[in-house]
Amino acid sequence: MIDLWDDLCHQGSVYDDSFLALPYLAAISTGRAPGAPAEAVLMAGLVVSAADDPSSPSVTTAPSPRPVTT
Repeated sequence: MIDLWDDLCHQGSVYDDSFLALPYLAAISTGRAPGAPAEAVLMAGLVVSAADDPSSPSVTTAPSPRPVTT
């Protein structure tokens, strides 16, 4: 789950995509999906609280991937 945490809230910043993971974290926390329920609840709370905390780094948009050119 540590790799997942790095993707969801890297160095205190949350990204637009971090919020897309919330339904999956909810499924893990309720036992409807495999994983560590306590860690899923913690991650979801940290994602949401980082977005609401004015002293934390702001919510940022991840850089868009470069278009593939052929």
